[in-house]
Amino acid sequence: MPDRSIFKRCGCRETHSGKLIGTHCLQLRRANGSWSSEHGHWHYRIELPRAIDGRRRQLRRGGFDTRAAAATERDHARALLTLVGRDRTRGIEIGDMLQHAVHTRGPLPDGDNIRQRLRARGSHADIPTVADYLTT
Repeated sequence: MPDRSIFKRCGCRETHSGKLIGTHCLQLRRANGSWSSEHGHWHYRIELPRAIDGRRRQLRRGGFDTRAAAATERDHARALLTLVGRDRTRGIEIGDMLQHAVHTRGPLPDGDNIRQRLRARGSHADIPTVADYLTT
């Protein structure tokens, strides 16, 4: 079964309506059915943790010259999402950071920086109250 999280699309438009053709462009594939290396760019899409209000979110990014480059970044994003485990709040945070990186067209956050952030915050139960802090 093909992996549908990675796909190829182009910026061609229909001549009469001006609408994007996207993944349905006939130039994306060769006559034998394989992908054309000269037309279109690779994109990926993954599911992010739902937003605070419960809305579904996807991370989509494109413009990659090779399928391997798109797969590498997609796998990196998935690895960042696995760092949070079952913590919904932190999952939302990581999803927000990933979306911000895509919207600003910057690189995805580094896994080591995310791990340090998650470790530094600890659980809220470990944070002392002001009275405990002042007496110690």
